[in-house]
Amino acid sequence: MLGLTTWACTPKLRQRGAYYVMFTDHDQAAAFAHEWIDAWNAGDLERILSHYADDFEMSSPVIRERMGVESGVLKGKDAVRPYWSVGLAAQPPLRFELVDVVVGVDAVAIYYRNLSRGRQVVEHLRFGDDGLVRQAQALYSTADDASPELASRAPAPFRSGASKRHSEG
Repeated sequence: MLGLTTWACTPKLRQRGAYYVMFTDHDQAAAFAHEWIDAWNAGDLERILSHYADDFEMSSPVIRERMGVESGVLKGKDAVRPYWSVGLAAQPPLRFELVDVVVGVDAVAIYYRNLSRGRQVVEHLRFGDDGLVRQAQALYSTADDASPELASRAPAPFRSGASKRHSEG
């Protein structure tokens, strides 16, 4: 398991185990994504929240469904903690499988399968200058097998197995 202090980033940008967005290559962003997925799969809420600023904003249609918040937006760890606690307590337990990571200037998009719920998800994370997530947006498919022909036409970074191709070439 990749620990918070072993995540590969530019050394001068690493402080107190926090993640920073100055990814110098795709492998560094992938290391962050693996740690993020591992935290969720471990069901460790505090480990998950350690990636986020205290006042971050989370946007998801599931917030609307589960929490009854019409905007689908929660602000701050104190507001998000109960929402994620519900997800972590659900049965069967959450289990994520990383598909790919896409890197931006100050953001990453983590594409994964929620094996417990049969959905594909893209988690778009935008980082602040302190290296913590400031904005997060979850985007969901209806189900893993809802649109196989659409999945086959997806750009290479979003097709299953693309992470392996990136690391091999």
